[in-house]
This record gives sequence, structure tokens and C-alpha cells, in this order.
Amino acid sequence: MTPSPVPDRIPASQAAFLDDVGRVLRAWRAAPLLPAVTVGVGVVQLLSAVESPAVAGPAALVALLLIGWPCAERLWLLRLWTGRRLTAGEAARATLRCFGRMLVFALVVGLVLLVLLVPLGVVLASRADLSEDGTLTFAGGEPAWLGPYLFAVTVAGYAALTFVTPALAYSSRRVRDALRIGLRLLRVSWPRTLAYVLLPALVAAAGGALSYRGLDGVAVVATVAAAALLALGRGATAAYYLRNVPGAGPDGAVQLEAAPAYYPAPAGW
Repeated sequence: MTPSPVPDRIPASQAAFLDDVGRVLRAWRAAPLLPAVTVGVGVVQLLSAVESPAVAGPAALVALLLIGWPCAERLWLLRLWTGRRLTAGEAARATLRCFGRMLVFALVVGLVLLVLLVPLGVVLASRADLSEDGTLTFAGGEPAWLGPYLFAVTVAGYAALTFVTPALAYSSRRVRDALRIGLRLLRVSWPRTLAYVLLPALVAAAGGALSYRGLDGVAVVATVAAAALLALGRGATAAYYLRNVPGAGPDGAVQLEAAPAYYPAPAGW
């Protein structure tokens, strides 16, 4: 096992969430296609959780095909922050290159969530009733604690994995190593990174909850807003990661260029 690139101590001054959000916004202004694609992918992911199978099915398929996009998104930010550009073809290549690692990561996360939701499934199964028209109902109505429980699980899971996806994009192609790096960074930087960890997690959980409203006007606007806020949070987290975890090559762990080498963060970070 290779040594972790995460330092043993990170100064509190390195956490500057609003400054990092500003860096993301400046990068978006330099490459408007990046936020457009990022928000579009985020909306598709949120739509994959709606109750309507006619919407959720196609959205889930598109989300699966684009599962490697988080790496391409972070690579695009790295390129912009180091004074370079990313073409549409390179973004597509990065998405394909990261498909395998992000699929494995999603399966690991799904397995952990499945374990966490087993007690919930047992309780709900004992109260569930499937009618002839396929409607699922619960004896005594849907439990009042169901929504808060799912919200809490989503927040906890998203928060715990805050730095794992940046690790897959910038430091390692192996999910096991990325988990080790991301969780260690979370441990040594906590609680100074509270904004990086908690705010995106709350937005993700709220966006997931809103998706169950259906597709009325309020839900559509809220879904787009949630996707945009999530993208800002992910970008700020990427900036913090690059500033504090050394060793990212010109293309991080995506390595579109032939000779990966250390590429320092922009001056003034």
C-alpha cells in the first residue's frame, strides 16, 4: 500500500469555502459549457429518483452512461485553474476513462446504503400492502419517520464521501485508495471543512427529497437550483483538495496527457 498523500496536519487557514466558490464561478465564466453540462448531468441524476417510471427510467439510463462525468468535471476545473483548456472531445474521453472506477465506486456506495437500509426494509415490509393496481400502501399510512430517516442517511453518506470523488479524479484510479485518501482528508481537516462537507450534503438530500414531488413547475426550478448549488459545492471541494493534497499531475488521475507530473496549484491559493 502506497503512503497517503494527505498531510498529517492542515492549517485552518486552508479552509476558505466562499473563496473557493468564487474560484469555481470564475472558472465557469471562462468556460460556460462546463456549468451547463454539469448542471444538466445533475438534473438527470435527480430526475432518476422521481416516482414516474416514464421519467426515472430514461434518466437513470443516461445517468449510468454519464457516471464517469464527475472525473471529467474536476479535470476541467483543474485545467482552467492551471491556465489550460479542455475540449469537448477530451471531456468525453475523460468521462469514458473514468467509467469503470466510478461504477465500482457507485456499487460500493450502493452496498453500504443497502446495509444501512436493511432495518428500514424489514420494518416497512411488515406494514406494506400491494394493491391489485400496483399501488404500494402502508398500514396506518406512510411512517412519519421515513422521510427524516432517508434524509439523514443521504446527508451522512454524502458528507462522509466528500473528498473521495476528488481523490478518484486527482490522486488514484483505485477506489480502495481513493476511499483511504478521502476519508483521511476528512478526518485531518474536520471540523474546519464543515462548510465543504455539510452544505453540499444538505443540498443533495434536499434535491433528492424534492424529486419525489413530481414534475410541477416548482419541482423543476428547485431541481435545477439544487443541481447548480451541488456543482458549486463540488467545485469548491475540488479546489480545497488540490490545495491540500499534493501530487496531482497535469490531468490528475485521469491522465489524458502522456507524461503525468506534479502540477502545482495556482499561485495565491
